[in-house]
Amino acid sequence: PDLWGHREVNSGGGCWYPPSIDTDTGIMFWGIANPAPFPGTEEWPSGTSRPGPNLYTDSMMALDHATGEMIWFNQVLAHDLFDHDFQISPILAELEVMGVEQKVVFGAGKMGKVYAFNRSSGEVLWSTVVGEYDETAQLDALPNGTTRILPGVLGGVETPMAYHEGVLYVPVVNMFSDWTPTAFDSSTMDFNNGTGELVAIDASSGKILWIKLFETMALGGATVINDLVFTAEYDGTIYAFKADSGEQVFEQKAPAGINGWPAVAKDAIIWPAGVGADPSLIALRLGAATKTPETPADLLNETMEKATLTELAEPTEAIPSELAVSVDAAVAGEWTPDGVISEGEYSKNLSLSGGRYIVHWKNDAEDLYMALEGNAEGFVAIGFEPTQAMKDADMVMGWVSRGEATVLDLYSTGIYGPHPPDEDLGGTNNILEFGGTEADGWTVIEFKRKMDTGDEFDKAFKSGQTVDIIWSMSSSDSLSIRHNVGRGEAMLAFE
Repeated sequence: PDLWGHREVNSGGGCWYPPSIDTDTGIMFWGIANPAPFPGTEEWPSGTSRPGPNLYTDSMMALDHATGEMIWFNQVLAHDLFDHDFQISPILAELEVMGVEQKVVFGAGKMGKVYAFNRSSGEVLWSTVVGEYDETAQLDALPNGTTRILPGVLGGVETPMAYHEGVLYVPVVNMFSDWTPTAFDSSTMDFNNGTGELVAIDASSGKILWIKLFETMALGGATVINDLVFTAEYDGTIYAFKADSGEQVFEQKAPAGINGWPAVAKDAIIWPAGVGADPSLIALRLGAATKTPETPADLLNETMEKATLTELAEPTEAIPSELAVSVDAAVAGEWTPDGVISEGEYSKNLSLSGGRYIVHWKNDAEDLYMALEGNAEGFVAIGFEPTQAMKDADMVMGWVSRGEATVLDLYSTGIYGPHPPDEDLGGTNNILEFGGTEADGWTVIEFKRKMDTGDEFDKAFKSGQTVDIIWSMSSSDSLSIRHNVGRGEAMLAFE
């Protein structure tokens, strides 16, 4: 091949993962990666050494397994400048799409989109954006200076998806990259700022069903076993969720970080944890019938009765769950919004992220009193009852600057924001009292609001109600800076 005109400079169009094979037809389906150089060179900026779409990169391709003949291809991103790839192993399924029973092939990649194709024709049936995404990712030429692109070179869908009973489970990495027309700026890429998601998508329509948010990159792939879907974070946290609802049923921290996906053997799921000083293999028993084998040999040699793969055994040591940690304080004391959490001031608290973020609260039928305590020198925030990631969350965000606290009443209008003040949307600011302090790397914000404010941009709460929350903290006081210190989701129960 002529490699788009300049063989001495250009390359690309390779494959990361194995193909999927339709054994009835003998057709192989391949996810094809990016062209290079990306984005260009001093002599050839913005990919000008490879003009045009750069076939057949960033494509889904169907090949006859016996002859290698190309049956069809569909390029989902032409003239890729950002190493975005369409590299994930395709998934084959047969289901109803747009009211018609079809044989479908699904693909995804670092570009941050999931596609469904008709398996016979290559026609795109639907596409869905996952994770944090900006339209700059579609640029076919870069302006002078530096441009920030989302997803970045290590963002989007990095590791394999899973499919189960009409639902796709997609692990996502959120991390930007900075680019000039001739180079990728690696100096601004920080693994510690990357976050992750697990996104469940209705395979018949492309509609997002639920999203789970993670503080670090989701590099553990997605693995479905009966009614559970597993994934893991870069920090080594392993999760299991109910496949239908996304409800978390298990969480355990490995002794090292995880950037690979597991194997399943009999009734054990085996994770590689290799990031850090203590690389190891971790075998977790599925079902509570027997204890987890201590060595790989134990697992391979023992004869065991098949377990019902419906829920995980309790770990040897109790692991605190962010979904259920709520501690009663002794006696509720007087509430004062001074940024100092006094003994007995709150009757409940929820400790998150290993104690790096704590929510304190108490309420009666009329009023809610709350404190957000975060190990960060910028803002701390909480969102109530989002419908999808951040969308429709009733949010409170606050910070302290020069000794003065600022607390905002916000509402998130999109999956990843923006979250303007309620007043900008026609609502009202319903923070009745507030205060805060910042010291020794910690920020504390206290505020009071009505349980039911009557504002359409505030969620109405009732005594005894359990609510879903999202939380975040940042090193910046700016609304335009993302939650670069920590974020997550949990549940809390009002009194």
